[in-house]
Amino acid sequence: MHRPAFVALLVVLIIGGTSVGTSAKKAYDYRVRETAAGKSNIVWNNDQYVIQKNEGIEEVYKEIENSLGIKALKISVIPIEMKYDHLEIKEGIATMKFTFKDRLFCFVQAKNNVASSNNVVSDRDKSNEIYNLWLDKTIVIEKNELPNDRIEYSTYLEINGAYYYLYGIMEKDEFENIVSELRF
Repeated sequence: MHRPAFVALLVVLIIGGTSVGTSAKKAYDYRVRETAAGKSNIVWNNDQYVIQKNEGIEEVYKEIENSLGIKALKISVIPIEMKYDHLEIKEGIATMKFTFKDRLFCFVQAKNNVASSNNVVSDRDKSNEIYNLWLDKTIVIEKNELPNDRIEYSTYLEINGAYYYLYGIMEKDEFENIVSELRF
Protein backbone atom coordinates (compact mmCIF):
# COMPACT_ATOMS: atom_id res chain seq x y z
CA MET A 1 0.00 0.00 0.00
CA HIS A 2 2.81 2.39 0.88
CA ARG A 3 4.93 1.53 -2.13
CA PRO A 4 2.41 2.65 -4.86
CA ALA A 5 1.74 5.90 -2.95
CA PHE A 6 5.47 6.54 -2.69
CA VAL A 7 5.98 5.91 -6.43
CA ALA A 8 3.06 8.26 -7.30
CA LEU A 9 4.47 10.99 -5.03
CA LEU A 10 7.91 10.57 -6.60
CA VAL A 11 6.47 10.94 -10.13
CA VAL A 12 4.56 14.09 -9.14
CA LEU A 13 7.68 15.64 -7.59
CA ILE A 14 9.84 14.88 -10.64
CA ILE A 15 7.30 16.31 -13.11
CA GLY A 16 6.56 19.35 -10.91
CA GLY A 17 10.24 20.02 -10.28
CA THR A 18 11.20 20.00 -13.95
CA SER A 19 8.35 22.34 -14.92
CA VAL A 20 9.32 24.83 -12.21
CA GLY A 21 12.94 24.64 -13.34
CA THR A 22 11.96 25.28 -16.95
CA SER A 23 9.91 28.34 -15.97
CA ALA A 24 12.65 29.71 -13.76
CA LYS A 25 15.30 29.31 -16.48
CA LYS A 26 13.24 31.54 -18.81
CA ALA A 27 13.49 34.36 -16.24
CA TYR A 28 17.28 34.25 -16.60
CA ASP A 29 17.18 34.30 -20.41
CA TYR A 30 18.92 37.64 -21.04
CA ARG A 31 18.89 39.10 -24.55
CA VAL A 32 20.42 42.16 -26.17
CA ARG A 33 17.74 44.78 -26.79
CA GLU A 34 18.45 47.97 -28.70
CA THR A 35 16.47 51.20 -28.74
CA ALA A 36 15.41 52.91 -31.94
CA ALA A 37 18.27 55.35 -31.29
CA GLY A 38 20.74 52.73 -32.54
CA LYS A 39 23.49 50.57 -31.21
CA SER A 40 24.81 53.19 -28.80
CA ASN A 41 22.11 52.30 -26.27
CA ILE A 42 22.27 48.53 -25.74
CA VAL A 43 20.70 46.88 -22.70
CA TRP A 44 21.05 43.30 -21.48
CA ASN A 45 17.86 42.31 -19.74
CA ASN A 46 15.14 39.71 -19.55
CA ASP A 47 12.22 42.13 -19.96
CA GLN A 48 11.33 43.20 -23.49
CA TYR A 49 9.30 46.16 -22.24
CA VAL A 50 12.05 47.95 -20.31
CA ILE A 51 13.30 49.97 -23.27
CA GLN A 52 10.09 50.32 -25.24
CA LYS A 53 8.06 52.23 -22.67
CA ASN A 54 9.92 55.57 -22.93
CA GLU A 55 11.88 55.47 -26.17
CA GLY A 56 13.17 58.81 -27.34
CA ILE A 57 13.50 60.36 -23.90
CA GLU A 58 17.26 60.87 -24.40
CA GLU A 59 16.46 63.22 -27.29
CA VAL A 60 14.19 65.20 -24.96
CA TYR A 61 17.06 65.68 -22.51
CA LYS A 62 19.31 66.80 -25.38
CA GLU A 63 16.67 69.32 -26.47
CA ILE A 64 16.53 70.73 -22.91
CA GLU A 65 20.31 71.08 -22.82
CA ASN A 66 20.43 72.77 -26.24
CA SER A 67 17.51 75.12 -25.56
CA LEU A 68 18.41 76.15 -22.01
CA GLY A 69 22.19 75.77 -21.97
CA ILE A 70 22.12 73.65 -18.80
CA LYS A 71 22.97 70.06 -18.05
CA ALA A 72 19.68 68.16 -18.02
CA LEU A 73 18.90 66.20 -14.89
CA LYS A 74 17.62 62.77 -15.88
CA ILE A 75 15.06 60.44 -14.39
CA SER A 76 16.86 57.09 -14.50
CA VAL A 77 14.21 55.01 -12.71
CA ILE A 78 10.79 55.19 -14.33
CA PRO A 79 7.91 53.12 -12.91
CA ILE A 80 6.29 50.73 -15.41
CA GLU A 81 3.01 52.70 -15.38
CA MET A 82 4.72 56.05 -16.07
CA LYS A 83 4.87 57.15 -19.70
CA TYR A 84 6.51 60.22 -21.23
CA ASP A 85 3.87 62.50 -22.80
CA HIS A 86 5.47 65.71 -24.08
CA LEU A 87 7.89 68.58 -23.48
CA GLU A 88 7.01 72.26 -23.22
CA ILE A 89 9.73 74.92 -23.38
CA LYS A 90 8.61 78.49 -22.68
CA GLU A 91 10.64 81.48 -21.59
CA GLY A 92 13.64 79.43 -20.49
CA ILE A 93 11.63 76.83 -18.58
CA ALA A 94 11.37 73.24 -19.79
CA THR A 95 8.54 71.11 -18.44
CA MET A 96 8.56 67.39 -19.13
CA LYS A 97 5.10 65.92 -18.69
CA PHE A 98 4.44 62.28 -17.96
CA THR A 99 1.27 60.31 -17.29
CA PHE A 100 1.24 58.02 -14.29
CA LYS A 101 -1.90 55.97 -13.66
CA ASP A 102 -4.00 58.60 -15.51
CA ARG A 103 -2.46 61.41 -13.47
CA LEU A 104 0.07 64.08 -14.36
CA PHE A 105 3.71 63.91 -13.27
CA CYS A 106 5.88 66.94 -14.12
CA PHE A 107 9.60 67.54 -14.17
CA VAL A 108 10.55 71.23 -14.54
CA GLN A 109 14.09 72.26 -15.48
CA ALA A 110 15.20 75.87 -15.84
CA LYS A 111 18.24 78.12 -15.73
CA ASN A 112 18.43 81.02 -13.32
CA ASN A 113 19.35 84.20 -15.13
CA VAL A 114 21.61 86.61 -13.26
CA ALA A 115 19.10 89.45 -13.54
CA SER A 116 16.06 87.42 -12.50
CA SER A 117 14.66 85.96 -9.36
CA ASN A 118 12.47 82.94 -8.81
CA ASN A 119 10.10 82.25 -6.00
CA VAL A 120 8.35 79.01 -5.15
CA VAL A 121 5.63 79.30 -2.54
CA SER A 122 4.06 76.14 -1.26
CA ASP A 123 1.65 75.02 1.43
CA ARG A 124 3.20 71.57 1.36
CA ASP A 125 4.57 69.89 4.45
CA LYS A 126 8.04 68.43 4.67
CA SER A 127 7.62 64.67 4.42
CA ASN A 128 11.20 63.50 4.83
CA GLU A 129 14.70 63.66 3.40
CA ILE A 130 16.46 61.14 1.20
CA TYR A 131 20.03 60.91 0.01
CA ASN A 132 20.86 60.78 -3.70
CA LEU A 133 24.22 59.08 -4.16
CA TRP A 134 24.58 60.22 -7.79
CA LEU A 135 24.16 63.91 -6.93
CA ASP A 136 25.78 63.60 -3.47
CA LYS A 137 22.86 65.55 -1.99
CA THR A 138 20.27 65.14 0.70
CA ILE A 139 16.96 66.02 -0.91
CA VAL A 140 13.86 67.24 0.94
CA ILE A 141 10.59 65.59 -0.11
CA GLU A 142 7.40 67.59 0.48
CA LYS A 143 3.84 66.32 0.48
CA ASN A 144 0.48 67.91 -0.10
CA GLU A 145 -2.64 66.06 1.06
CA LEU A 146 -5.39 66.44 -1.53
CA PRO A 147 -9.08 65.52 -1.45
CA ASN A 148 -10.04 61.86 -1.98
CA ASP A 149 -7.07 60.65 0.11
CA ARG A 150 -4.57 61.48 -2.65
CA ILE A 151 -1.10 62.78 -1.82
CA GLU A 152 1.04 64.87 -4.15
CA TYR A 153 4.79 64.71 -3.56
CA SER A 154 7.31 67.26 -4.77
CA THR A 155 10.95 68.24 -4.47
CA TYR A 156 13.11 71.17 -5.52
CA LEU A 157 16.82 71.18 -6.37
CA GLU A 158 19.23 73.91 -7.33
CA ILE A 159 22.49 72.78 -8.93
CA ASN A 160 25.10 74.94 -10.72
CA GLY A 161 22.75 77.84 -11.47
CA ALA A 162 19.89 75.66 -12.69
CA TYR A 163 16.80 74.59 -10.81
CA TYR A 164 14.81 71.40 -11.02
CA TYR A 165 11.32 70.78 -9.65
CA LEU A 166 9.46 67.44 -9.67
CA TYR A 167 5.89 66.84 -8.57
CA GLY A 168 3.18 64.25 -8.97
CA ILE A 169 0.48 62.18 -7.31
CA MET A 170 1.83 58.71 -6.54
CA GLU A 171 2.90 56.44 -3.71
CA LYS A 172 5.61 57.83 -1.45
CA ASP A 173 8.07 55.01 -2.12
CA GLU A 174 7.70 55.40 -5.91
CA PHE A 175 8.39 59.14 -5.73
CA GLU A 176 11.35 58.62 -3.39
CA ASN A 177 12.77 55.98 -5.72
CA ILE A 178 12.59 58.40 -8.67
CA VAL A 179 14.28 61.19 -6.68
CA SER A 180 16.97 58.97 -5.18
CA GLU A 181 18.08 57.89 -8.68
CA LEU A 182 18.13 61.30 -10.44
CA ARG A 183 21.44 61.85 -12.23
CA PHE A 184 23.17 63.87 -14.90
